[in-house]
Amino acid sequence: MSVVATWFWLSGLRERDIIKKSVDHVKYIVDTVNYMNEMIKHVSMEEYEKALEYFRKADEAEKKADVVKRSIIEELSRGVIHPLDREHLLRLILVSDDIAAHAKAVVRRLKIIVGMKYRIPVELMEIVKQMSQKIVEAANFVLKAIEMLGTNPRSSLLFASDIEKLEEDVDVLRIEALETLMRYCRAEFGPECIMFKELIDNLEATSDKCEDTGDMIRAIAISLS
Repeated sequence: MSVVATWFWLSGLRERDIIKKSVDHVKYIVDTVNYMNEMIKHVSMEEYEKALEYFRKADEAEKKADVVKRSIIEELSRGVIHPLDREHLLRLILVSDDIAAHAKAVVRRLKIIVGMKYRIPVELMEIVKQMSQKIVEAANFVLKAIEMLGTNPRSSLLFASDIEKLEEDVDVLRIEALETLMRYCRAEFGPECIMFKELIDNLEATSDKCEDTGDMIRAIAISLS
């Protein structure tokens, strides 16, 4: 039996419920990332009230993901699954949860930026929007990859490769964003420069966690192949 045999359940036992919860967990993570992306769009259009609505939605989605995460951990702690399978599931849940945590950090930074009435330079904002959109794509690939683990692990490997490529794209955009920020701050340095730098770093961290989750999915998919 494979190390991650719990992905091949033969009947509706407790393990099947855990996987369903795992998919639900990632759906809330994707919601968090989508709301982050929408907030960025509305900030770029200076639609600040609308942007704050998406802050609240992102915050709520991340909290829902936490509730499901705790429920899964509680199920796993009961020891009804093989220890090695349990370890894989736990690592997958914790790593994927970090995606939502960093996306929430992004919207928190944006909320401060809006509250302080800082205006993100147009050129920088365009790069931030590109980074965010690629993170949305990566998060959706994470969901698809997890959904395919039980039926077509090889497809999960393909999605994991797509996630990796998107993470590399975000890394390139991050350098562009930092160069743009340095030009702006060299001419006019203020406290907003620190906040903009943190925003860029949080976006990169969100992307990195998508890739980390993709790597975990790879490990599971290879064991199942």
